Amino acid sequence: MAGFNIRALTLLSSMNYFPQAGSNPNIFTYGTTDALATILTDGYFNTARDKGKIKVNDIIIGMANAGGVGVPFSIKFTTVPGSGNVVSALVDLASGAAGGAGHGIQVLPFFFNLAEIAANGDLLTNYVPGYNFKIEKVDWRQSKAVTTTAKLATINIEINTTDLTGGVVALTSAACTPAGVAVAGTAVTANNVGGPTDSFSIEASGVTAFAEGSGWLLISLRNLDG
Repeated sequence: MAGFNIRALTLLSSMNYFPQAGSNPNIFTYGTTDALATILTDGYFNTARDKGKIKVNDIIIGMANAGGVGVPFSIKFTTVPGSGNVVSALVDLASGAAGGAGHGIQVLPFFFNLAEIAANGDLLTNYVPGYNFKIEKVDWRQSKAVTTTAKLATINIEINTTDLTGGVVALTSAACTPAGVAVAGTAVTANNVGGPTDSFSIEASGVTAFAEGSGWLLISLRNLDG
């Protein structure tokens, strides 16, 4: 968010000893009517003003907006460049792990018969998880093998109307055999955070219709509220 005034951060305390990172982080408080998904966007906090106020490993404890209800959060600055976007990530204050690693993640399986993916378009439209969420990765697991050659489809996810950066699964005849084989999606790197009223859709493109085969699209979804 260009032009955000970083002076809105209120210093809560400054740690005197932090051996894990070899530095003394500041802890700030911050409240906003912006949604958590907006706050987590790279560049929401930036170095355009008061460059010396924040540094890597500084922490913000704050309150974001979720449909008019306050949602508490804690984030840590992971990248603070001399110019360009500041990058932040959710942090578990109990463990210190980014995003509460290993907590609040569920895998949503969506089953598809490949022969029914006959054209480009939505395979699932506007599914609303109902909480602040982050799509961590997208993969495919084959159930029934494909035997007809030269068939393909590309699967991607969008939140509302914006495609994820990454999370693209390329299904081909060669990749979808034997039964049980995994097809990894590309790494998810951006546009993967949504709020309580946001939805995601599953889309197909570049389809050369399969004659047979089936499998599961596996979406790893982190609950940012828990």
